[in-house]
Amino acid sequence: MGPIAVRLSQFFLLITPFLTGLAFVLVSMIPFSVSGGLFVTPAFALMPIYFWGMYRPDLMPPLAVFGIGLFQDLVTAGPLGLWPAVYLFCYMFLISQRLILLSVMAGRTWAGFTIVMGLAAFFAWTIGSAAYGMVLSPLSLLIQALLSIAIYPLIARVLLFLHTRIQRELG
Repeated sequence: MGPIAVRLSQFFLLITPFLTGLAFVLVSMIPFSVSGGLFVTPAFALMPIYFWGMYRPDLMPPLAVFGIGLFQDLVTAGPLGLWPAVYLFCYMFLISQRLILLSVMAGRTWAGFTIVMGLAAFFAWTIGSAAYGMVLSPLSLLIQALLSIAIYPLIARVLLFLHTRIQRELG
């Protein structure tokens, strides 16, 4: 491979975490039907933010987290600023507690994700209620949180594959 191709390959590897966040926002546009006609989608975009923030925060800086949240606001036509605020709050919590989570919960990232997902659901409910000027029903966010927690281990495997590839290529 020539030097330009090598640099281009390295560039795409470096932005892979951000691109996975954007891709997962698009995946989150596919609703899952839950009984009673309630359509809920797992918080797919939070999963790469959590994963990369935990293992490679250098590849998922706050600006990327903000961009993923803003992209989600734009494609879902939700209140502008809702998801950037939620994701940045969760990201800052994760970064501030990262070493504790890595040492205490070594190998149990699912438990760490459960904590972050709970914070995200609560924060989204709080900001959403304020944005709409009324207390929203927390039921859909609770179902979203439970769905997200349930499928996180599967998504983490995909992200771990990408992480391994980045580690191998970039060192």
